[in-house]
Amino acid sequence: MPPAIAEASRASLKVVERDEWRRQQLTSNVIYFRRSCESLGIPLMASDSAIQPIQVGSVEESLRVSEQLLDLGVLVTPIRPPTVPAGSSRLRVTLSAIHTREHIDRLVEALQSIVWHKPGQAA
Repeated sequence: MPPAIAEASRASLKVVERDEWRRQQLTSNVIYFRRSCESLGIPLMASDSAIQPIQVGSVEESLRVSEQLLDLGVLVTPIRPPTVPAGSSRLRVTLSAIHTREHIDRLVEALQSIVWHKPGQAA
């Protein structure tokens, strides 16, 4: 292993040991995001990690939604075959400890405005 990689690994382990708040904040962000999406009917796939997949279906739809989100200033990458099985394309939301509630609210509002709406709500 190159010395620079070894030192970077050592430094990252020190951060992990001393910054428990990061794990706690990430867990809080995941819970908040999932609850926000579920309350609006956004179809989340099972995941307790920082990566939150949203089922879309077709390659075209995943690309369309990703591009529209980017137009709104929100970066969410599409995941499509061959990475996932045909017909199961999805969006990959990646949360971090530095995301705020406002960031998550903005993402959820953008998702809702593009494709997921409450029953009886105008598009």
